[in-house]
Amino acid sequence: MTLSIIIVNHNVRFFLEQCLLSVGRAAEGMACEVIVVDNASRDESRWYLTARFPAVRFLWNEENAGFGRACNQGTAVSTGEYILFLNPDTIVPEDCLRRCLEHMAVHPRGGALGVRMHDGSGFFLRESKRSYPSPSTAFLKLSGLSRLFPASPLFARYDLGHRDAYVSCPADVLAGAFLMVRRSALAVTGGFDERFFMYGEDIDLCWRLRQAGFENLYFADAAILHFKGESNRRDSLRHVRSFYGAMVVFVRKHESGLRAALLFPAIVLRAGLSVIRIGMVRLLGWLCFGSMSGLAREVWVCAPDGHLTRVVDVLGRTAGVRVCRVSWDVLQGGPEGVVSGPARELVVCPPACGYGRFLDLLSEHPGRYRIRVSAEGSGGIVGSGLVMAM
Repeated sequence: MTLSIIIVNHNVRFFLEQCLLSVGRAAEGMACEVIVVDNASRDESRWYLTARFPAVRFLWNEENAGFGRACNQGTAVSTGEYILFLNPDTIVPEDCLRRCLEHMAVHPRGGALGVRMHDGSGFFLRESKRSYPSPSTAFLKLSGLSRLFPASPLFARYDLGHRDAYVSCPADVLAGAFLMVRRSALAVTGGFDERFFMYGEDIDLCWRLRQAGFENLYFADAAILHFKGESNRRDSLRHVRSFYGAMVVFVRKHESGLRAALLFPAIVLRAGLSVIRIGMVRLLGWLCFGSMSGLAREVWVCAPDGHLTRVVDVLGRTAGVRVCRVSWDVLQGGPEGVVSGPARELVVCPPACGYGRFLDLLSEHPGRYRIRVSAEGSGGIVGSGLVMAM
């Protein structure tokens, strides 16, 4: 077996469905296995997904074991020469897996590989390539200097902002949302540290790979769509506790003395500011809008006739939403005013254009569209902050 793909699921069955459909197309003709480890989902994932994907191997946990432990469970039963740890809220283009394997094959010291990630509006996700956290990088992020100077080799060095997102390079840290690891490297370093329940385990594994003499490769010639944080919403107190708790575990494990003394207060302060920000966003949303809708007033749909009818029927039930059908040719050319105007809400059925083509469209024109995905025959529509059953 060449490649084992391990995906951890927790209450995101419709996101996982879209992910698995894209993975199925990307893995065509390859010696590949897909393993899903479910962390005690309560959204009927079991009956829905097992019937939908009979070729996928499912492991069902009775409790939420955390991301790292679930990944290790999948690794233990996998057989691939390479292992891809993949988030369920991702979409993988048709040529992504093949390109990544080819890149790893010509870099024998490559222990892990990450790709160029884009969010649901096409913007590049800076966590695709990072340096290690340190007191100085923590200060630069906390002070806002990294945002003021996003391309500075000094102020933005944690996100490696001075390195072009479209140029491959070594990186200290790669994102766990798409992390391809050589099995022989895992044999040396071991898998994920299960003390990290969620977040931080990718930083820790990348650190150990580098310590063992392997390279971590940021591969810019392959890209994915990553909706981000659907299993643990980033605007929640649970996210703050999980994320900054993981940072504390990392510092305790890898730092000591003055560096640790400087990092702990920075983590606490950053967590406190995040809690304040979440409270303000929720208050302003309630005062200004009452209840927020997951859809804009006008939604464009690019889908074949059969699936189009189902999508339009679902969207039409939402009050105040006007649905317009558009062709792929129109999306590529862009009608007058779309580029400079507000972002368009767009539901894409990938067979109408292909996963790679609509991701190229998004990344080439970030902010033009806010993407929602509903593959032909699937049971839902998903996007950042949106899940609709069909």
